[in-house]
Amino acid sequence: MSTVRKPAAKRGKSIQTTPKRSQKSATAKLQAKTLLKAHRNGLAWEDSEVALVVKAIEKDETTYDLALALGRTYYSVMGTRRIVGFAMRHSAAIWGTSK
Repeated sequence: MSTVRKPAAKRGKSIQTTPKRSQKSATAKLQAKTLLKAHRNGLAWEDSEVALVVKAIEKDETTYDLALALGRTYYSVMGTRRIVGFAMRHSAAIWGTSK
């Protein structure tokens, strides 16, 4: 006994076929630019680099410029800057002294 298949119903367009954002986000573009020039990618942070992050925070330099200067990726510097900034803002609670 053979079965005859009915034609498939017309399917609607999948929501996964087109991304919500047709282009990369601004931070993803900056990450891509710094990734090409990141010669210190994957290495442990040295004290001199952390000191430069502190100075950059105090001078309000951009994370992108700092990443290029340090040879790190944008995302790496963004995370480190957040942690160092937290320590700077809460130095009294962390070390028992005020800045």
